[in-house]
Amino acid sequence: MSTEFRNRNFSFGSPGTQQGRAQFTNTVRNAAACLQGFDVSFERKDHHLKQTSAEVRNVRVEETDVTYDVVFNLIDDDAFLTADQSPDAEFFNQGNGEINVIVIADVEAR
Repeated sequence: MSTEFRNRNFSFGSPGTQQGRAQFTNTVRNAAACLQGFDVSFERKDHHLKQTSAEVRNVRVEETDVTYDVVFNLIDDDAFLTADQSPDAEFFNQGNGEINVIVIADVEAR
């Protein structure tokens, strides 16, 4: 038995979910995918933050692969604005996110 690590970075241009995958040298007995860090920003300067989240969930192990979902959410408090209320409404919620994930796996010895 040995412990192996895999790092992965995810980039988001809007809220959503991306699937991650880590491959290991031998069969994985058990694994965890952990949020190592994140950075979020809006493209425009003045924002009142309503909600932000970064999650790693649905970790699955299949032989030498570990898959997981990375979820990013960033919502401006002005999200209710429509194009009729402001010509820039479509840009208010354009946020970016970088999420760093580390996968830790208990791998069978060779």
